[in-house]
Amino acid sequence: MTTQNKTIFAGLIMMAAVLSVSATYNTAFAQVSDVVTDRPIHPHIIFGGVGAAVAEDGEGARSLFRMGIVPVADSTTEFEVKRGAFMIGAIKHDNREKYSVIAESWKITVSADKTSFDASGQAKSEDGKIYDVNISGDKISDLENGDLYYVTGTATSDDDKVHDLFYISAIKERTASDKSTYRGIQ
Repeated sequence: MTTQNKTIFAGLIMMAAVLSVSATYNTAFAQVSDVVTDRPIHPHIIFGGVGAAVAEDGEGARSLFRMGIVPVADSTTEFEVKRGAFMIGAIKHDNREKYSVIAESWKITVSADKTSFDASGQAKSEDGKIYDVNISGDKISDLENGDLYYVTGTATSDDDKVHDLFYISAIKERTASDKSTYRGIQ
């Protein structure tokens, strides 16, 4: 493992602490609203990660992603994306790039034993640039209502620029009770 890869890996491990605190859906990733309802809210799954995006020239930037996903039909291994976003750059809104996922382009498959997953789809920048994103993860720990993964992949722009992606990622089920205030994907 090169020094650069060791540094990236160490950073990812440190960012895992940030991910573990991320129990609520953040407005930086998708629209959030309060909905008071008297009907049951169906369970949904949050798929998110923190890490780094490294350009071909070696320049690295902080990267985050968050998606709301649901199982396809009665499947426990295939999921579709309802909404999501990738962020690359600084924490401040004016110093980062936001990429909205193109939900219908995504395919997420988790192994039956939940030890790995593969996901691919497209994300679109605010200026209309399309990225093809391919990520895969290997399980590193169990979480309450989910699993933690070490994720690697690539994001390739429509002008063939490639970013290597590295994340610590969680796939976690969220449920809400009847007649509750619910903050989540709308």
